[in-house]
Amino acid sequence: MPGWNATRSACVALAMLAVGAGCGVRPGTGAGPGTGAGPVVGPGTGAAPAPIASASALPPRAPAATARPQGTWTSCRAEVGDPLAPADGGARPLTRLTETFAVQSVVLCQTDSRRNADGSEDQVGIERLTTDPAAVARLVAALRLPDRPPYDGACSLVGYGSLWLFLLDAGGRWTRPALPSADCGGPRAEVTAALTALPARTVATWTIRQTESAAAVRAGCTEQWSDMVHVVSASGAAPTSAPTLEPTVDPFAPHGTLRGCVYRVPASELSSPKPGGTFERGGVLSPDQRRRLGALLTSGRPAAACRSEVTHFAVIAPTRGYESTVYVELDGCRRTLTQTTVGSREHSHLTRAPAALLDLLAGP
Repeated sequence: MPGWNATRSACVALAMLAVGAGCGVRPGTGAGPGTGAGPVVGPGTGAAPAPIASASALPPRAPAATARPQGTWTSCRAEVGDPLAPADGGARPLTRLTETFAVQSVVLCQTDSRRNADGSEDQVGIERLTTDPAAVARLVAALRLPDRPPYDGACSLVGYGSLWLFLLDAGGRWTRPALPSADCGGPRAEVTAALTALPARTVATWTIRQTESAAAVRAGCTEQWSDMVHVVSASGAAPTSAPTLEPTVDPFAPHGTLRGCVYRVPASELSSPKPGGTFERGGVLSPDQRRRLGALLTSGRPAAACRSEVTHFAVIAPTRGYESTVYVELDGCRRTLTQTTVGSREHSHLTRAPAALLDLLAGP
């Protein structure tokens, strides 16, 4: 598909190896600042300074089994499904590449985001293939290198994700190779260099899931949001009264237009310590709603202790910025959490939601 060039896809592949490296992918966008050049870890990657740890304190390296070719290759969609899923063990174990397995082609199973004509966004899977003899030989040679001895000094504490990489022989049989380790536990530089230079082409794409609906885009809301009333009240971080944030002050007074987004909490999230909601409806508040909201936010009384499950909540914030945000539980405990940032400090205020406020935010 247009826009999925070799450089960008190589960056996506390497981002699956090193979490936080300079070739990263921003969640939900599929776009990243990386160029795809350079090793995954090491000087020049643009990675932020990381904590250091002794290599001897890192998890022990598990020896990979000797490569045993699997059946005939079908597709990334059939073999992997979701390239962001954990890629270890199971029916597709990592194996050491031996001299007896004659590699003819390389398959990478990756993921990206796709913006549709209606504004919605999908997470899509991408199958990429290379049969270039020189590129395949370079990667195979790197994969057959031994692990380097563990470094005895301090190493950057870099988290490593997974890479769905498959090697195919002339008969279509496949194996999933283990990556030779560098002295600090990451993949050897020769492997990341060979992956970066891999001239793979896209041979198939498929939709994995929708990540943003057209309705959420039209409303200016995000598809997912957490019930912060539950989170903050459970942590005890929100006092029922705070001298730095008086309940008689409209938190949105300095702002103009406001946007309200309503989220539904699925049953699977109700027992979570941070329940996640999915967009249901929303949009910009009318001038009359804006005026009434300001008065109602100053009339709430302190919230009592409550553990009722909340299935719907609203998030109200300025159309520009989030200096002030109000969360309203539309059922269950029916509380209002006001969070306002003053300078570098965030102030929270938890009250009971007035019935008129719930009516104001009620759906059609």
